[in-house]
Amino acid sequence: MLHPSVQDLFSTHGITWKYIVEKGAWWGGFWERHFRTIKTCLRKIIGRSSLSLNELETVFIEIEAMINSRPITYIYDDPSEPSPLTPAHFLIDPPSKVTCQFKVDDVVLIHDDRFPRNLWSMGKIIETYTGRDGKIRSCLVKTKNNAIRRPVQLLYNLEV
Repeated sequence: MLHPSVQDLFSTHGITWKYIVEKGAWWGGFWERHFRTIKTCLRKIIGRSSLSLNELETVFIEIEAMINSRPITYIYDDPSEPSPLTPAHFLIDPPSKVTCQFKVDDVVLIHDDRFPRNLWSMGKIIETYTGRDGKIRSCLVKTKNNAIRRPVQLLYNLEV
């Protein structure tokens, strides 16, 4: 049974707690199937390792993205047919036409495949390089130890 303070919080927001019938697990088949998928992913990704809270949150976000990218409509064999709808189509806004424009003195996170995200280096852009099309394609980034040139695809603006 729920703690009285939790019940009060739910009732103030118009939320009612309903249980499925005991020994009737198939009544909650839809969400039980999702829990099974989540547990399977957790076992495969984590195994017996011990994760920090930040790493665990990242794992759950990746699992959420995987579940939300599963098709909920028919998948056609013909490529000219429409692509299948997924929950992500309803959750994520259409992609923006505006892309991040890097400029000198921006603080960025530098992608490094050798390390987890929380160990990536930070740096400050000291110069930008444009391609023939006039768009910024790479940047010279000053890190703690040296200056390195990286493509914009490996830089994440921290917007500080």
